[in-house]
Amino acid sequence: MELINLKIHDIDMDRGTMMIYLGKGRKDRMIPIGERAIAWIKKYLLDSRPHLAMEPDDDTLLLNKEGRRFGLGRLTEMVENYVKKAGVKSRACHIFRHYSSFRTITR
Repeated sequence: MELINLKIHDIDMDRGTMMIYLGKGRKDRMIPIGERAIAWIKKYLLDSRPHLAMEPDDDTLLLNKEGRRFGLGRLTEMVENYVKKAGVKSRACHIFRHYSSFRTITR
């Protein structure tokens, strides 16, 4: 849900952080993001998102091909497909919340 609700202004590319509002435990969190992720976000914002966005644009960061925010089921399905192709045993989106769990699962 945090990813689906992420807005463009929640990303601070200069500081390398993203702000998650009312995340797990209904708490706000500032999350560090790496330079590589920032580079991909910038590329998406310049090359892809302008072609997807439709009015009224609420600044949701990630849009589906219809120009709307992803539904939870569709995003989960996409992640499961990519994780399966990568050969990871567990295909739950939740594994990305805990990096140490992700490392254990992929070994």
